[in-house]
Amino acid sequence: MTRSGSTERPTFAYLFCYGAIGIPTLPDWNTTFQIILELGGMVAIANIRGGGEFGFNWQAPGKLDRRTTLEDLATASRWLRETYAINHIVLSGRSYGGMHALAAMTHAQAAYDVVVPAVPVTDTIQFLETERFGRSVWDDFGLSHNDNQSGWPKRYKSSLALMPLFISG
Repeated sequence: MTRSGSTERPTFAYLFCYGAIGIPTLPDWNTTFQIILELGGMVAIANIRGGGEFGFNWQAPGKLDRRTTLEDLATASRWLRETYAINHIVLSGRSYGGMHALAAMTHAQAAYDVVVPAVPVTDTIQFLETERFGRSVWDDFGLSHNDNQSGWPKRYKSSLALMPLFISG
């Protein structure tokens, strides 16, 4: 999204990501996007693997290996720089999207100039085990209550002191 009628190139791109939990995020008006446009930026919504835009075959890889979502974000950032000659990329996400923004910051630091995580899930393991609805969203991480999940937190390592997210390998 860019300002309609504007002949100037955007001075930065606001790359928005969502939680990649099977729910599509489609272009929609909101005040944050309006402010970005009024500041001379452009808005891009990253449809990363794990989302619901392209069905289960698009969603499953993001649920089973969250690194695919981080690769998708880095690819979107590179595409914006190459396609629109953008020098500054702001990555932002909310909730699970904020979690992905934080993880992306450590995964591909050079891809983003600013990272703005909004109300991120910062401790995935604690969230899944103790939070109000954490146990109900296990499938968002490719986990099942029926399988033997003993020791599953050991499969995750902390890429930040705050956030266990990546599967070790």
